[in-house]
Amino acid sequence: MRKLIYPLIVFLVIIIAFSILTNTEAFFQNITSTLNLWLTKVYPSVFTFYTISSILLNTNLFNKFIYYTKFFFKKLRFKDQISLNLFLLSIFIGNPSSSGLIIESIDKNAITINDGNNLLKVSSFSNPLFILAFLFPYSIKYAVIIIFVHIASNIIIAYLMNRNNNHTEIENISLRFSLREIINSINNVIHILLIVSTMMVFSNIIIFSLETTLNFLKINNLFTLLLLSQLEISRGLSTILSLNIESLFIYLLVCFTISFNGFSIHLQVINIISKYSLSYSKFLIFRIIQCILASSLFLIFALIEKSLI
Repeated sequence: MRKLIYPLIVFLVIIIAFSILTNTEAFFQNITSTLNLWLTKVYPSVFTFYTISSILLNTNLFNKFIYYTKFFFKKLRFKDQISLNLFLLSIFIGNPSSSGLIIESIDKNAITINDGNNLLKVSSFSNPLFILAFLFPYSIKYAVIIIFVHIASNIIIAYLMNRNNNHTEIENISLRFSLREIINSINNVIHILLIVSTMMVFSNIIIFSLETTLNFLKINNLFTLLLLSQLEISRGLSTILSLNIESLFIYLLVCFTISFNGFSIHLQVINIISKYSLSYSKFLIFRIIQCILASSLFLIFALIEKSLI
């Protein structure tokens, strides 16, 4: 594997240099538009959801909700209460914010590094509102199915991983408030947002350079489009939804792409978890497992729905 890294780096340097020399204005315009997307779309949502989630976690407000609905959640058999809370919050905040909350919890000694690695395997989600925003103009029916199987796939994986554990012990913990912890959370999300912006620019430079090179070589087919669609989730979903192929196959690809998260988010996660050297290889393996499971569940539901029409 290491032998492939250096040729890959040389290849990337060559295509980036080629795209700068042959399409300089568009190259820098691509960076500007990426940063504009980060500022207007990514920053508000990540900052808001992360801050709210961190406050709910640090004040134990979220734990109150879990306590009064524990009949459902204790069966997920997480090792402890904080791991269960982090898993459930990750459904709504998505990655890389969920990875940031895991690192924040390790910082506070609320969970161990081993717990963090286990949570990374099952706590990678795309925000349901993000999925809905992309798919609503096309099909609300398939949007609901994809959101359901996306969440269900990780719940199934979590249950199978934890099946030998006892039911999660959920206590009625008292509410608390710490201004210092809230300020620390804001500092953490600012750091995460800078990582997100940097990795978004880096990923889009690679995408732009690959597209420039492929267009120069007159290589433009379905395979290359699908390959490029896995580099950045927003652009990837837009590409897939514009394909002129069977709709069921389009939504199957959407389901796969949403579960994989895209190369850009993977880079963001790597950057965030590097603080404690958490295992990216396990994160990647479980994203592939999630892709397969979510896609299989989607096919089952889609075929049942078609048979009922």
